[in-house]
Amino acid sequence: MLTVRKATLDDVRDIVSVHTADEDLSSLSVGERYLHGGPWMSVETCSAHINALLIEKQLPVVAELEGRVVGEAETFFSTEPISGKVLKIAHIDVIEVHPDFRRAGIGRALVGFIENVAIERGLSL
Repeated sequence: MLTVRKATLDDVRDIVSVHTADEDLSSLSVGERYLHGGPWMSVETCSAHINALLIEKQLPVVAELEGRVVGEAETFFSTEPISGKVLKIAHIDVIEVHPDFRRAGIGRALVGFIENVAIERGLSL
C-alpha cells in the first residue's frame, strides 16, 4: 500500500537513496557529490537541507510503498504579488521517484498530497 506523508530527519538516508539510485557516487567526496547533484547526493548535506525545510515550515514529503521510501517531493510556500493581489502560492521545487517505481502513480500521489496540504494552508487551486 502506498502512503504519502511529511518527511522527517529519519527519512534522510532513504531520500538520498531515491535521488542517487542510478548513480555511482562512491568515489566522490561530500563536496563533489553536492556539486554533482545538490544536497540530495549525500546524507550529510541532505540532512541539513531537510532540517532547514522543516524549520522554515516548508513541506518535504515522502512516498512509502510497503515501508520503503520510493519517492520524495519538496514544496515551498510563499506569498507573492500576482495581478495586483498578494496571493499565497506553493512551488513544487523537487519531485523524484526511484527508477524502479516510476510510471506507477507515485509522482501523482506526491502531488495530490501536496495539493491537500496547500488547501489546508488556505491556498486556492
